[in-house]
Amino acid sequence: MKSLNPVSSSRLEDTFALVPSDSIYSGALAANVEQTVNTPTGAEFVVMTATNDYYVNYDTTAAVPTGTISQAGGELNPIIRYVGETNVIHIISPYACYITLGFYKK
Repeated sequence: MKSLNPVSSSRLEDTFALVPSDSIYSGALAANVEQTVNTPTGAEFVVMTATNDYYVNYDTTAAVPTGTISQAGGELNPIIRYVGETNVIHIISPYACYITLGFYKK
């Protein structure tokens, strides 16, 4: 697993990018059907992207929110998160879509 270290461009000193992950998970989400991903051994960070909105919770069920605001459900469209103490990532979307998760270590 690659480290999460930004790499500076030799031409663009003020820009940086992450190296491509060598631990990538991807798949299709059916609308309103939760899926789980076990955090790979040694992973400390995850970079997530999808083709539509999705909700994520860590070590507990994710749900599409309904009604009034509450703590239940999950986080909408997180991009990069620390998952060093997370065993299972729970993902759900109100739409059918595709999702990719790239894992990194420190």
